Amino acid sequence: MLRGSVARAQCPSGAPENPLQVELTHEADKARTWRYVWSGLNVGSAVLSVAAIPLLPKSTRPDLIIGGATSALSGAFTWFWPLDVEAHAEAAEKTRCWPLARRTPELLRLRSLSARDEAERVRWPWHVGNFVSALVPGALLWFGFHEHVNGALSVAGSFASGELELLTQPTHLADTAAPSVSGRFVPVLTTSGALLSYRQSW
Repeated sequence: MLRGSVARAQCPSGAPENPLQVELTHEADKARTWRYVWSGLNVGSAVLSVAAIPLLPKSTRPDLIIGGATSALSGAFTWFWPLDVEAHAEAAEKTRCWPLARRTPELLRLRSLSARDEAERVRWPWHVGNFVSALVPGALLWFGFHEHVNGALSVAGSFASGELELLTQPTHLADTAAPSVSGRFVPVLTTSGALLSYRQSW
C-alpha cells in the first residue's frame, strides 16, 4: 500500500482532473490522517502505561498492564484496518489514463464502495463491539483483582474513547451525493432500523 497522499499516474495526454477522483483522494487523505492520529494516541497511551509501571505503587500494576494492553490492541486494530477509501483512492488514480466511457463507471463504483464502508463503520454493531471491548478489561479488574472502582472507570474510559474514535471517522462520502459527472449521481446512502448510528439517529 502506498503511504502518504495518492501518487499520480502520468498520462501523455495530460488527462484532466475528474471530480470523483478528486473527492476520493481528498477523503482518503482525511481517512489516513484519522488512522495515523488514533493509532498514535492508542499506542502512546499503551507506552505511557508500561512506562509508569516501575514508577507507581504495585497496587496500580493490574490497571496499568490491562489498560496498556487494551490501548495497544486498539492501536493495532486501527492501523491495520483502514477505511476502504484509502485503497479505493489508489485504485482510482490508476484509472487516470483510461477512456472517459470506461473511467467514469469505475470511479462511481469505487466511490459507492467507499461510501458504503464509511456508513457501515458507524452503525450500531460497531458501537456494541466497542462496548464489549471496553467491558472485558473492566471485568478483569472487577472480578479478577477485585478493583471495583478502577474496573468501572476502565469501562467508562475505554468506551468513551472508542466512541470518540468511531464518531470522528470521515463520513463525507456516506453523507453526500457524488459530484456531477456526465449527468450521473450516486445517491446518498441511508440506514434504517437497528443499524442506525448515533450520528444518524440523534
